[in-house]
Amino acid sequence: DDRFELEVTPPFGEEEIMVYASTTNPGELNKEDLGIVYGIKTKSSEIAEKVRGISIKPKTALPKESGKINLEEFFEIQKIINTRQ
Repeated sequence: DDRFELEVTPPFGEEEIMVYASTTNPGELNKEDLGIVYGIKTKSSEIAEKVRGISIKPKTALPKESGKINLEEFFEIQKIINTRQ
């Protein structure tokens, strides 16, 4: 049910596809707004240091009656594919 497609264009051959999904801002990345998704312009070798990090911060508690859960999620997957005409 995705609302986008990937178009394969020359040059054909081995391609590495990295997909990042996040419920929050993905960090200090150079990105292009493509509507439903962002195209990441940051070099792949720099992405990990820009999106991953751990810092200590005060815990924020939500009122019990709100029924809301404060979750932030981040996923990544890498796939190598071979394209051809």
